[in-house]
Amino acid sequence: MPYIVATETSLPTYYYDQQTLATTLKKYCQAIGLDIDLDIIDSLFHNTQIDGRYFAMPLDTFFDPPPFSTVAARCVEEAADLCEKTVRKLLATAGIHSTEIHQFTSMLSTVVSVPTVDAILINRIEFAPTMKRVPINGLGCMAGVAGLSRVADYLKGHPTEAVILLTCELGGTAFWQGGVQGYLQEALNRDLTESSFYTDLVSQIVTVALFGDGVAATLMVGDDHPLAKPGLPRVVDTRSGFLPDTLHVAGVDVLDNGFRNRLSVDVPGLAKTGLRPVLDPLLADHGLTVDQIGHWLIHPGGPKVLTATAEEFGLTAENLKLSQHVLRTVGNVSGPTVLYMMDETFSSYELEPGTYGLVVGMGPGFSQEAVLLQW
Repeated sequence: MPYIVATETSLPTYYYDQQTLATTLKKYCQAIGLDIDLDIIDSLFHNTQIDGRYFAMPLDTFFDPPPFSTVAARCVEEAADLCEKTVRKLLATAGIHSTEIHQFTSMLSTVVSVPTVDAILINRIEFAPTMKRVPINGLGCMAGVAGLSRVADYLKGHPTEAVILLTCELGGTAFWQGGVQGYLQEALNRDLTESSFYTDLVSQIVTVALFGDGVAATLMVGDDHPLAKPGLPRVVDTRSGFLPDTLHVAGVDVLDNGFRNRLSVDVPGLAKTGLRPVLDPLLADHGLTVDQIGHWLIHPGGPKVLTATAEEFGLTAENLKLSQHVLRTVGNVSGPTVLYMMDETFSSYELEPGTYGLVVGMGPGFSQEAVLLQW
């Protein structure tokens, strides 16, 4: 069974509390003359149960955002710096030299770069020239869970090796720097009483109320690696699921003025129906029930997603505590979020040997990923 040795995270410089962000959005609506009930913005931001979020770019340019090409280039620069910082911390924490890494798996969706950011890092950090690069794009919120699963699959066949899993998303900046402004400008010429458009408008406001920026990295090793030691979480098994005809449910569209999120009101319901056929067989294959999972790491896509998942599987407030804590402190940082939860687990939880944990995520596709752990 592959081991998770260590996890490290980094956050961008600019932090704003939810009230400041909501006020900024309301002022923009007033400035362009958009006839919208501003109390709705306050309500949607409040309902996320988030205290504040971090961004790669400041709000100074919100009322006059730069071209998308400028934002995209800035995001690549910021991502490279944050990723380098995170990977260096990870190597130090794990006590391994960069030249001892056999594979570098990176998960990104909102940082547009060819070559991908990992190529920038190998020109800054001394990795072995034979190290394998595996950049994976477009998995969104489930990227962290999927990354754990794909790396575990690799390590089962390469038990002496070490792999870095890097997740980086700057979706908060991408949506705030041009994306939402473009949509609100379009709304000036639309009938806000039209139900389908109003629903989409609410979805865009929820997007900028939920998402923040962040980077997380994890070191994983195979069974026969020197860092594979008792007491660390091991990947027991993994499962994936896919719901056909759900492309409209979640995703990101690239427009002239930036990224626009696709976030359907169906997500909480699909979280329930999609996870059941993934989690039930995974647990059954190991003779486990939901009650025997002692530690839950559920991607906090939002309060409604967590509530729907809890209702479907009979989870308690204690089961959701870690997800809610991370959501409250950094928001939904998409793919890296579950690795923030893993980092919190390493630093703040003392789990008994033999404890089972379950890492769960959902994302564009619409797809589900689950990883069964044991300490």
